[in-house]
Amino acid sequence: MKFPVIEVFSNCYGAYGVQAAISHAGEIGLSHVEISLAPHQMGEVNVPAEAIITEKSDQRRIEGFQKSLVTNDVKALSFNGGDDLLDPDGVARVKSRIDLASKLGGNILIADGGEFEDHRQEFDLYDALSEIGDHASGRGIVVALETHAGITQNSENIEKTMSAVAHPNVMINFDAANILFYNRAVDPLRELERVIRFVAHMHLKDSRGIFQDWYFPSLGEGGAVDFRSIAAVCENAGYSGAFSVEIEGVKGEPLLDLKERRRRVEQSLSHLRDCGIGV
Repeated sequence: MKFPVIEVFSNCYGAYGVQAAISHAGEIGLSHVEISLAPHQMGEVNVPAEAIITEKSDQRRIEGFQKSLVTNDVKALSFNGGDDLLDPDGVARVKSRIDLASKLGGNILIADGGEFEDHRQEFDLYDALSEIGDHASGRGIVVALETHAGITQNSENIEKTMSAVAHPNVMINFDAANILFYNRAVDPLRELERVIRFVAHMHLKDSRGIFQDWYFPSLGEGGAVDFRSIAAVCENAGYSGAFSVEIEGVKGEPLLDLKERRRRVEQSLSHLRDCGIGV
């Protein structure tokens, strides 16, 4: 099966950042990268601001990033930069990241939907997403919400959120490993089939399928995510978006050096080829 875009997510390289992702992608023949626009510290993923491009980066840094893409013959169409949508400042930061993604030639911004404590907050999230969707529409960007806890935690929540927001520029970034992490006794393939019409981007991440178990190794080492079947569901549905390799590590393991991070990416791409997914 051949798909239009296979990416590697820059967070796979941890604190080595976006430059390590771009350089490695070019070396191993990947034509696309997903670029983080926000610092990240969760589980075994620690990506500081100085390792990435952010809405606060100066023009010299942005130009260096763009030059590196050209030098390595790599494109960045997908960017990642969620925030707290119950905080007006968080909404403003997401809008700034949409602006930056557009400036850098992107068409997707992966973000978070969010969690709520009461129905008032639930509708506040829907309103924020509508506002962000309007902002994204004017810049040629689709905001793809991660399958994280809260309003996009599973297919039922996704269908409710997509119905409530009903914005063509607000869609879903589907991650089968996250579906297994945030939900008990769930079939990720069935979940994908139910919501594939809302999916604009996908993360390919593996796990061993245990609820709230931070175990996200190289693709093929977890065993709970059937990438061949995921690709088949996407092909049958006519999905034309990107697949992005994401490796978030294993809880408690030693800090990984760049050599090991590169090895895991290469091993993951080899597993996808074994599954018949062209890269």
